[in-house]
Amino acid sequence: MPSPYPTLPPPARGPGAATIQSVVRAITILELLAARGEPVGLGELSEQVGLNRTTLHHLLATLVDLGWLVKDGRRRYAIGSRMLEVTSRHLGSLREFDLGAAARPYMDELWNELNETVHLWVPLPAEALCVEIDFVESTRPLRTVGTLGRPLPLYPTAPGRIFLAAMEPPRVRRYLAATSLLPHTRQTVTGVAELEEIIGRVRAEGAAVDVQEHMEGVVVVAAPVRSKAGSVVGACGLSLPLSRAEDRLPALKERVREVAARIPC
Repeated sequence: MPSPYPTLPPPARGPGAATIQSVVRAITILELLAARGEPVGLGELSEQVGLNRTTLHHLLATLVDLGWLVKDGRRRYAIGSRMLEVTSRHLGSLREFDLGAAARPYMDELWNELNETVHLWVPLPAEALCVEIDFVESTRPLRTVGTLGRPLPLYPTAPGRIFLAAMEPPRVRRYLAATSLLPHTRQTVTGVAELEEIIGRVRAEGAAVDVQEHMEGVVVVAAPVRSKAGSVVGACGLSLPLSRAEDRLPALKERVREVAARIPC
């Protein structure tokens, strides 16, 4: 099954650039398993990464010994605690970065006003993904929740569309051409022409909406957080159940856009 997480082609390597094959193979395995999000057996991994089982088994055993992978009782492999530990430390450093500190008072402002879950996302350009680095969760009985560190695809999510809208159109076209535009729900837009139109509208309006495109029953609204130079360094927004969003979307978009625009970076 193709990964739901899109990737861009790697940048061209300059002449004389050296690679260590075993490192490349290990990273390929980690990226594949992280994208799958579920245990994968040796045979399927062998087909996916193009290695014979003996070579692959040695690599997997090393990664298991180091804690980067775990092996379950059915001899399937998944991401281990070491990967999660490193990711957690990285996210912790991001939260201490100026963006997190600058955004938190404005996130609290939105939360106090609306009591919906408020999020802060940053792009991961090399992986063509975005990730949540902070959130303030609603206290309502029926609410959405934040998930620190979970990679999100760009094309079906509100924050992802903010980051796509910040790209030049030729780069957006390359991204769409290189990405498996898989449906996450029945509402996910997967047509290239329609996505280009949506991204253009986000660019013009300065806000993005995902109505059940990434998760059934959930609406997400996001707006860009810009540096002093005007570049998009993050996205701030909120998520809420569809039942509380249907009649409020224009007002929510305007409020999120106004608050995100005031975050100093």
